[in-house]
Amino acid sequence: MDINPKESLFYGRDYYVLDSIVNNNIELNSENAPSFTSITFHDKGSVNFAECVLIEYQMYKMSSNDVQTWKLLDEKKKVGQYTLQKATTTWGGRKWIAWFTPEIPFQEGPYKFHGLPGLIMEISDDKENYSFKVIKSQNFEETQPTLKYFGILYEKAISLSWEKYIKLRLS
Repeated sequence: MDINPKESLFYGRDYYVLDSIVNNNIELNSENAPSFTSITFHDKGSVNFAECVLIEYQMYKMSSNDVQTWKLLDEKKKVGQYTLQKATTTWGGRKWIAWFTPEIPFQEGPYKFHGLPGLIMEISDDKENYSFKVIKSQNFEETQPTLKYFGILYEKAISLSWEKYIKLRLS
């Protein structure tokens, strides 16, 4: 996850690897070709999200407004140098358990999770089908450039409704 002054991006490690391959002029082949997941953009301070997916060399973009209503709990735990506080929400048909830290004052989290009074460090659904955890956090003095290769694809992304996207995936 990249948190920038105006937006946050959540993407799989493969986009980062691809960017390194392209930046080092290494030829892509079947051995080093990444397996892509979606990239989620969030306009900070809003409920506006764009999810981008690469399907057969074409980037598609779907927009959504996503809000979670959080219940803050008193339970806390220490992870590394941070004290995390527990919060829960029901969203997307699942019950979610999040651990956030007010010590990092970003109301961001993985995927489309946001709105807690600090960075979401861990989140999983109650059945543990989905689980996200911050492994490493790094603060840069300057905003880092967005992934170059992804930028090219994003500029040419075709906007779709979620309904049309589902039909495309099924076909």
